[in-house]
Amino acid sequence: MHIVYCFLLLLRRYVVIKENTTKIVRAVYDLNPYVHMLLIGFAIVIPFYDPKYSKPTVFFKRLGRLSYVLITLNLILMLRPNWLLTKNYTYTDFIPIHKWLSRFIVIISLVHGIAFLIWWKVNPSPTVSINIKLQNNYNAVGLAISIISVILMVFSLGPLRRWNYNVFYILHNFSNIAFVFFTPIHARPGVSIPYFIINITILAAICYQKIINATAVQLVSRESFTHHHEAQSLVCVKLERKAIGSEFIPACHIRISSYSIINPLYWLLPSHPYTVISLPTDDHIELVLLEHISKSSFRLHMERNYTVVNEFNPSVPKICLTEANRICITCAGTGISFGLPLYRYFLKKLQNGEQDIQYIKLVWIVKHKMSLELFEKLTSITNLMNDNCFLRNIEVYITNSTQAVSNFDDDNIELQDMNSIENSIQDKYNFGSIKFGRRIDWATDLSTFVDKTNGTEKTWLLACGPDSFVKSSKVYASKSGINFASEPYSF
Repeated sequence: MHIVYCFLLLLRRYVVIKENTTKIVRAVYDLNPYVHMLLIGFAIVIPFYDPKYSKPTVFFKRLGRLSYVLITLNLILMLRPNWLLTKNYTYTDFIPIHKWLSRFIVIISLVHGIAFLIWWKVNPSPTVSINIKLQNNYNAVGLAISIISVILMVFSLGPLRRWNYNVFYILHNFSNIAFVFFTPIHARPGVSIPYFIINITILAAICYQKIINATAVQLVSRESFTHHHEAQSLVCVKLERKAIGSEFIPACHIRISSYSIINPLYWLLPSHPYTVISLPTDDHIELVLLEHISKSSFRLHMERNYTVVNEFNPSVPKICLTEANRICITCAGTGISFGLPLYRYFLKKLQNGEQDIQYIKLVWIVKHKMSLELFEKLTSITNLMNDNCFLRNIEVYITNSTQAVSNFDDDNIELQDMNSIENSIQDKYNFGSIKFGRRIDWATDLSTFVDKTNGTEKTWLLACGPDSFVKSSKVYASKSGINFASEPYSF
């Protein structure tokens, strides 16, 4: 089953999906977790039942062994980067499948244990009872695994997970290790060959990745600007250039840990993901973060050492980066970290004559006009603020128009004064356009984007922002018959 499923994932590397593809095929291609879980479920149900066995306990045992066999597939999906599945995948693509597969594994392992408890209860004998069976060391280990599974399920519930993600993360990793090492002790007959050996090999590979891909860095600079109505601040952080390799794909991601690889907390606590706003030719690695004022939230501080854990490719397909000729990049809030490096990348391609780009636009939707100060904070951008070619294709939508006059005390400010202030903002930044008090109207504001007379095979809409924003942009792309790639805010 593992071989067949991994072959299906590998096959996706060499297949380009077409717009007229059926929904079910597209769902498989897009790694829809529900469809993939149905595929996995179908693959394991067929050989599960064997008519030559009539005793229920045989199938109870099979459930337990099945949960352990599926751990192998789950560990494969946890590899970051995934050596088996590199092309046409980002490391976040497998997270939804990993989540649902983890839940499935926990559920069937618990059903395995509960089924045996019920069987022992309703079929007692002098040698068979719950008390007698749990005095068996092998069964006691199984009970311990069940208890760990229940605790993990409780802390994986949304409210508890959000309350303290670190606790959930530690429990998640501990549960993985418990499953891998305790189940071979509990299972009879054994599962050591081949699955225990395969599982510890994959775990070793995951640890190896966290060591070999780690780079110790320090912050070069940090600047923040906070809106007085908000409990969060926009922060520009500059890292040493050595943080990632000399070549990387625009809008790639890095993960940052507060601890060195020799610190146990490096292995126990989660690292934090960020999108790189720089290009390989820049002198530093810059990030744009949204930090919450809460003391418990993770922050990057000056004069502290951090560990950068690898770089990961964005969700933009290679064919888009090399062949697209009409590109609109739309982003909301800190999604600009995704949009800005891609915009600069395509603009350089256009200016150097390396790609036949006929249309390029960057759309940024923000709540407050103060967010525009970002362009003054980023070192890689400040030297472009007088470049008309860079500025004229940027459109900004400021949804909260009252912030245009937030520095004034007069609540009854005249409309013409508000208009003059808005004009002063436009003059200051000199973007292609700045629109106040509204969001983008896809059909109207991008009326010149889609050119169906020359085909749409090389037309791409790229989006990054909250789920609702990504969904609306995807609907527009689908209706327009153009290519689409996106990343959610919650990355």
